[in-house]
Amino acid sequence: MISTKKLFWLVLLLVVSLTHAAYADGFKIGEQSVKASGMVNAFTAQADKPSAVYYNPAGITQLNGLQFETGVSAFSSSVTFKSAGTSYWGTNGETTSADDDVILVPHVYATYKLNECWSFGFGEYTNFGLGTTWPDDWEGRYITGGVNAEVKTINLKPVIAYQPLKNLSIAVGADIQNFEVTLEHKILNVDPTNSANVGKDLHAKLNGDSWNTGLNFAVLYWITENLKLGASYQTAIEQEIEGAVDISGTHVYAPLQTSLIGSHDATAKVELPPFFTMGLAWMYEKWTVEFDVEWVGWSTYDKLEVESPTLEAVTQKKISSTKNWEDSWAYKLGAQYGLTETLDLRAGVCYDAATAPLSTLDPLVPSQDRWLMSLGAGIELSNFTIDAAYVLVLDNADEFNNNVGNYAESFGKAYLGNVTGSFDSPKVSVFCLGLTYKL
Repeated sequence: MISTKKLFWLVLLLVVSLTHAAYADGFKIGEQSVKASGMVNAFTAQADKPSAVYYNPAGITQLNGLQFETGVSAFSSSVTFKSAGTSYWGTNGETTSADDDVILVPHVYATYKLNECWSFGFGEYTNFGLGTTWPDDWEGRYITGGVNAEVKTINLKPVIAYQPLKNLSIAVGADIQNFEVTLEHKILNVDPTNSANVGKDLHAKLNGDSWNTGLNFAVLYWITENLKLGASYQTAIEQEIEGAVDISGTHVYAPLQTSLIGSHDATAKVELPPFFTMGLAWMYEKWTVEFDVEWVGWSTYDKLEVESPTLEAVTQKKISSTKNWEDSWAYKLGAQYGLTETLDLRAGVCYDAATAPLSTLDPLVPSQDRWLMSLGAGIELSNFTIDAAYVLVLDNADEFNNNVGNYAESFGKAYLGNVTGSFDSPKVSVFCLGLTYKL
C-alpha cells in the first residue's frame, strides 16, 4: 500500500504539472486555498496554512517546521446570451450558450520556520485567468475576443516574514508573473461597394505572452489572544505582451486585400491591478469567524489595444476595445466550527461589486455584481489535513446594450446593426480539494 508521504508527493507533482496549462472563468481568481474557499476566502487574519503565502504572508510565522499545501479548484460555468434581434444576424429571443467546459486551477505552497523570528515561504498559483468560448457563428463573433478569450497566468511568489513581537508579524515578497493571452474573433468579409457580396468570415487569432514582477507587503497583529487583524497589499503588474495576430481565410474582398492573410507581429500592454485586503478574525471555543474587505484597483484596465504595424497598414486601424473598468470592493464573511477534534465545518458568504460598467460590458467577462456562497470541511489525519469546499457564484449580469457590438464605424450600421440582448444570470460552481502536509 502506498504511504501517505508518497501520496502527498504524487499529488503535489500532479498539481505542479497542471499549473502551466490551467485557467478559469473570470479575471481575478480568489480560490487559492481549499480551507479559505470553504469560508468564501475570508482568510486574511487567520492565515494559518501555507496558503498564507497568497492571502497574508505575515501569517506564515504561525507555522512550525516545514509544511506543504497543494490543491485544485474545478470551475464549471453557465452563461447564456438572449438576443434582442437588433443586429443583421440576430433573431429576437434566440439564445446562445458559451461552452461549459470544466477548468482546473491548481495551487501549491511551502513554508519553513527558521527560528522564533524568521519564516520563509513560496507559492505557485494562478491568480488571474479568463476562459470564455462562444460558437463560431453567433452574432457577437466580430467582437474582439468574441469567439474565444483566454488569459493564463503563472504567479511565483517567494516571501519572507519577521516576527519582532509576540503579537506582531510583518512580511514582504515578490510576485514573478507570466501572463499569456489568446483572443479569437471573426472578421466580416464583405464587399464595401456591394453589401450583397458576402464571403466566408475570416478568422483572427491574437496570441502573446510576457513576464514581469511586482511586490507584496503584509502584516498580522494579535489584538488579543482571540482577536487578530490582518492586512495584505500587492502592487500592480504591467505586462508588455509580445506575440502575433494570425489571420486566415479565403476570397478576401477589397479594401482588406489578400495581404491581410498571414501572421503579423503584435504588441499590447495590460496592467493587472493592485489589490488590498484587510480582515478581522475572532476565535472563541470551537468557533472562528472572520470578516474581510478587499479592494481591487481595476481602473488600471482602461482599454485593450493591440499594435501591429503591418496589420494597421492594411486595415488603417488598430485592434482596440475600450474597457474603463472601475475599482471594486468585496465583502466576505466566513466561519469555521470544530465539530470534533479532527473535523472542521466551514461556510461563508460574499458580495463582490461589479468592475465592468454597463457601457463596456462584453461577452469576454459577462459579469456584474455577484454573490458568492460557500461550504467546506477539513479533516486532520496525523500530519495530514484533507480539505474540501464548494463555492457557488451567482452573477447579476443582465442587460447587454452598448456600443461594444456596433460595427457602424467599419462597415455601416445599416448593414450590421448593433448586437444587443441580455445575459441570463451567469452562474459558476467551484469544487475544491486540497492536502496539507507537515514534516
